[in-house]
Amino acid sequence: MINVRNGSLVRAPMALYLSQYLREQTRLISLEIDTATEQQMSNEHAYINACIEKNTIKLLTPEWDRHSITHAQKEISPHELDPISAMRFGMSPFQNKSHQQEILIYKVPCTGDLTLLNMAPNTNMLASLPQIQISNETLSFEVVIDTFNPDQTKQTLENYINWIKQHINYLNHDLNEYNVSLKEIVLRLCNKRKLHIDSISSMIKNIGIPMNRSTDELQPPTPMLPAQNDKVNYHSVAISYGGLDEDIADKLNDFLIQNGVKTWFYPEHSLPGEKLHRMMSNMINEADRVILLCSKSSLHRNGVLNELERILEREAREGASAILIPIALDKYVFEEWTPEKKDLADQIRTRNIISLNNIWDSKQMQRLLLALTK
Repeated sequence: MINVRNGSLVRAPMALYLSQYLREQTRLISLEIDTATEQQMSNEHAYINACIEKNTIKLLTPEWDRHSITHAQKEISPHELDPISAMRFGMSPFQNKSHQQEILIYKVPCTGDLTLLNMAPNTNMLASLPQIQISNETLSFEVVIDTFNPDQTKQTLENYINWIKQHINYLNHDLNEYNVSLKEIVLRLCNKRKLHIDSISSMIKNIGIPMNRSTDELQPPTPMLPAQNDKVNYHSVAISYGGLDEDIADKLNDFLIQNGVKTWFYPEHSLPGEKLHRMMSNMINEADRVILLCSKSSLHRNGVLNELERILEREAREGASAILIPIALDKYVFEEWTPEKKDLADQIRTRNIISLNNIWDSKQMQRLLLALTK
């Protein structure tokens, strides 16, 4: 929705948080490193540096001292103005007829990814930003000239400049935190990939059978569904678990990614400085399905129980019953679990629960993939 405040076009609240975009960037980095070959990892230092350089996001840098202001005329509909402004400019708010209006166009050169201006930073903006136009590393916005009150036009222009500056500062703060954390993320993912490649190489060496193809072509042994002619499409998945079950959650996340499932996994997709309640809300609301790892340790953690309640609320809100997929790591969820809210246990036990019992069961994993198939 577009409206006008004090004679300037104002855009609607932003639909996408910058944190969502940065989580997606982290997921793509993880996918890239997970498919790195032994040859690429042989020069690990160079690969890590190249990966960091490639994925570092440039901060937004406007050159305010090089701004320009031009004057023009533009057709503006009364419905683009609030009623008081429309009447002040001699336009009836009840008619659809557009009128020529004098406007100021403010332009400033800016480097960086200007599309990020359309995203909301973690710090909420209290003010509304003008409708910003982006073209050829330049951002611009328009202000309708109030010929009856020139001081108001000047004040509106100054307000929007200050609000844009504040918005860019908030965005750059989040981008800088992401760039600082990028080295740690890449190092961790590369170390994990290198350990996997080394384990595969060691396994092949121990077999003692000559191989006619390079180890670069080998893929990790992963339980898969029977081959199909058409590519299988899966629902996206978030994994909810307690801290003591992180090793199993990590293994499950690897399995899902290797089988083409898009995942949200806290150690890989959480961002420094992001508020936990917002992160939890995004995880639950963005994923098509949520896997809940049920164990004696996890089902006593407040964070896991809060996530479970939010999932059930979403199911009730959307009229769906297949968002939550419980996986039992022990028998606790079946026999001993007695939460304060008794209906939580009922909601879990009335579903078909996959049971792993801390053993990597390929048949059960095939059942899980079938449950995630669109």
